[in-house]
Amino acid sequence: MKTNITVIGDLIVDIYLDLPEMPKPEATIIPRKIEMHVGGNGNFIVVASRLGLSVKVVDCIGNDSYGEYIRKVLLSEGVDMHNLIIRDGETRVCLVLIHNGLKSFIALFSRNTVVLEPDIIEEDMIEGEAIYISGYTLANVLGRQEDCAVYKAVEIAHKKGMNILFDASPLVSYIQHDLLLKVLKLTNILFLNIDELRKMTGVNSIYSALEKLKNKVGGIIVVKRGDKGAIVYDNGIVIRAKAIKCHTVDPTGAGDAFNAAFTYGYLKGVSLRETLKLANIVGGLATEKFGGGENLPSKQEIINFLKQYDQKLLATLTLLSKDLLDL
Repeated sequence: MKTNITVIGDLIVDIYLDLPEMPKPEATIIPRKIEMHVGGNGNFIVVASRLGLSVKVVDCIGNDSYGEYIRKVLLSEGVDMHNLIIRDGETRVCLVLIHNGLKSFIALFSRNTVVLEPDIIEEDMIEGEAIYISGYTLANVLGRQEDCAVYKAVEIAHKKGMNILFDASPLVSYIQHDLLLKVLKLTNILFLNIDELRKMTGVNSIYSALEKLKNKVGGIIVVKRGDKGAIVYDNGIVIRAKAIKCHTVDPTGAGDAFNAAFTYGYLKGVSLRETLKLANIVGGLATEKFGGGENLPSKQEIINFLKQYDQKLLATLTLLSKDLLDL
């Protein structure tokens, strides 16, 4: 099957703890629930694959039980893992603390954690209509040239005329400034939330921040606003979509699910307005379950929602792509 999108790096295992309260010094807390799921770009991969995109992953994982868990999940989702490299060492793991719909992260990384390195990236690994990258890898929190590896992939994709999709991530302010500017200039779609937009521009007003940022980004800017919906900023034109009404259990992975749905619509040629509506729906549905990864919306759940609340959008998607009919 022809690859639609190659996802670069940021595979991680998230261990979710549903807490009755957030930890305080000297406190002992018993979680109400503990679950393990793929996280990071794994969330994007799961939803993109379920919607019908052919997804390839390029990354390194450790030869431990967490790495094996990632492989098992991605295999079940039909992901191309030919360039998922297994090396001696530890797979990235993160604790996700959840309380009343709010989340905090504790990274469990060490010197033994394996990451992408520049010598791993080869031209034939980067293929399809687009690549997808995360600011988590460009921030290079482990200090081992992972940012150089990801930028090498970006340069190859640009040379091949592929779309470059970039999720800024909460660590965007830790990305080396010159590197960030180079990536933004080559970016076709920049995904970020309100906090990340403020970090990047130092401006509180959304529209003033977008005006400040627009000349640095090579394509469109997509701003996720949680329960206030989302905005697409396309060369001075603003497109808005409202969030769906949902019962939020856990917002973890919702932004990644949103990005995957937006990517699906964009690559299938759906209008930006309808694509934004689809992304808001999928992102909203993602908040209604505990945990990300395998617990993110299935294609059937997305279709069921569209059948009940937006048959016009379902008809548009079905007309442009047969993927949604393959149940």
